[in-house]
Amino acid sequence: MKKFKSFFMTMLAVAVCCGFTACGDDDDNDEPGNDEPGWTPGSTDMTGIPTAGTTPNALLGEWEFSEIDEDGDPVTMTFRFKHNGVCSVNMDDSSSTLASCNASGNNLRIDMGYMVFDGSYSISGDKLTYNVKMSYIDEPGSFTTKITLYKVSDNTGYEPAKVSGAILGAWYNSFEENLNGEYYYIGHRITFLSNGLAQYLQTEKQGNGDEELIPFYFAYSADNGVISTYDANGNETNMFLNGAYSISGNELTFASSGYTFTRK
Repeated sequence: MKKFKSFFMTMLAVAVCCGFTACGDDDDNDEPGNDEPGWTPGSTDMTGIPTAGTTPNALLGEWEFSEIDEDGDPVTMTFRFKHNGVCSVNMDDSSSTLASCNASGNNLRIDMGYMVFDGSYSISGDKLTYNVKMSYIDEPGSFTTKITLYKVSDNTGYEPAKVSGAILGAWYNSFEENLNGEYYYIGHRITFLSNGLAQYLQTEKQGNGDEELIPFYFAYSADNGVISTYDANGNETNMFLNGAYSISGNELTFASSGYTFTRK
């Protein structure tokens, strides 16, 4: 259960740093679109482009898992499955994290961005048994266990509205900056899904070092040329893409930040 603890602390840090303020994107030395030869930000696809999932009626609602961890501390995780392949995950008193879920046959996949749960599940009354493999997107190996969840409510909570139109799909942006002779390369991918969920994925690379990934999901609406973003509880958040946007051919421009993303 230590893996659960460390994972959620990481996710909270990511949400604070990247989710709402777009850390690292404010430097005056940024050079959008000017990539150093030899580096292609195609690694933004290494996790696969997400798609809208499905949620069977039997899963809808709030399910809770409780256990005493290796330190003797109680750990509680709550999964709230919503319609159209959207769910939120909460651990103890931490903030809820949005995730993408998909149930196909007896397999359930929960993609939380930085970590993925994947495995077979079964439901008997108010009991859900999940034989789950947990893996981090940027670390080798996985952790396999069986967890039992109990349904505590039929309430699905906040549900993003479906979205349609030209904004759907994956959009890319990359830039470099030179700090004291050391190049930093940043790649972005935003994938807008039809279920009102979107994934932001940032890759960072310093010189010839390894790439680091920062992924997370958020909810959004795109009405009358204006984007609004929301957290797992439906509260509006402040991201660099909020406000008016425009699409011209394969280019998506966010007016508030001036950033332009391209569809491949």
